[in-house]
Amino acid sequence: MVNSSACQRTHAQTAAFLLSLHSELPNANEEGVNNRMHRVRHFSKGMNEEVSTTTQQHHTQLEKIKFRVPLHTMDINQMATYVDQSYSKSDCCLDIFDAIRAMMDVPKSYQHLGWCLSTARHINLPHQLLTSLDIDSAFKAARAEQSSGRKKKRVAIEIVNTACF
Repeated sequence: MVNSSACQRTHAQTAAFLLSLHSELPNANEEGVNNRMHRVRHFSKGMNEEVSTTTQQHHTQLEKIKFRVPLHTMDINQMATYVDQSYSKSDCCLDIFDAIRAMMDVPKSYQHLGWCLSTARHINLPHQLLTSLDIDSAFKAARAEQSSGRKKKRVAIEIVNTACF
């Protein structure tokens, strides 16, 4: 039977090796080495999967989505034209709001903004766009729509002046 304090010391040394605090695995009999090598492989495999998952999430956050922002919506005598701006989920929501309001030439306190996806039917009512939660839900909806189906779709978030409805 193996001494429990020696076993604990070996486990601690193995953990130190896994955390790169110790340069080599502790000495042990052949069975112990194989067992530890199995644990090291299992641990490093889990770390690689965790890193790839984190990298995918980071890439998804940085991937930009096109926002179609209408100009001249306050002037009924002018035809609305659209400007495309791309933002990622990692951009500050307040910066996105400020840019949209500046392009539309509406005041910061303007409460008649909405959004819809470019793939949505035109009979659907737009969603409200008043808070950072609304921006987050627009990003989530766009990501879900992009990944639905067999191939990735081009989806834009269209900004709407709801006072014109």
